[in-house]
Amino acid sequence: MPEKEVTDDHKVREEIARKVRDVMIPFNLVNLNDGVFTDKERATLLNSLKSIFAYTGCAVPDQVTLEDGTQIDLRDLMWRLLERKDPDEETVAYARALARILEGRVETNKKMIETYDLTDEEAEALYFEACGLMRAIMDLKGYGGQFSEDDVQMAMKKAKMGDAKRLLEFIEKLK
Repeated sequence: MPEKEVTDDHKVREEIARKVRDVMIPFNLVNLNDGVFTDKERATLLNSLKSIFAYTGCAVPDQVTLEDGTQIDLRDLMWRLLERKDPDEETVAYARALARILEGRVETNKKMIETYDLTDEEAEALYFEACGLMRAIMDLKGYGGQFSEDDVQMAMKKAKMGDAKRLLEFIEKLK
């Protein structure tokens, strides 16, 4: 009898894990059931990372290892930085420098997804780390209430996308 309960419990856990994966992987970008990371899945992940909304809903990673091997408790650092009400110029400069370093890590993850022979799980982990880092980068770039020229260009792209969407909706209404 206890063996059956363990089996049922295991099935329930597998079902919950499957449902969580289905929710967490946008549009099922990677088929975790086949065990093979295909070129189509690779292209889908890379295209998704090019989206300006790729980081939406992603969590900032707890820790990240930089190119030089330094490990940063990123979520804790972000919390401490964003908690400050009136940061000084040195802290804002530090936040922007960290954003540039994290951008390098995102590019590294993209290159790894693009070129390495990965499993589905490895590709998924790199994808979600990149998305979480992109979210941290956006927070860091806006830190101190001042946005850089790149941030302004990003906002302009978002506005253009909104305009294009409204135009398409208008055209659909005319049909």
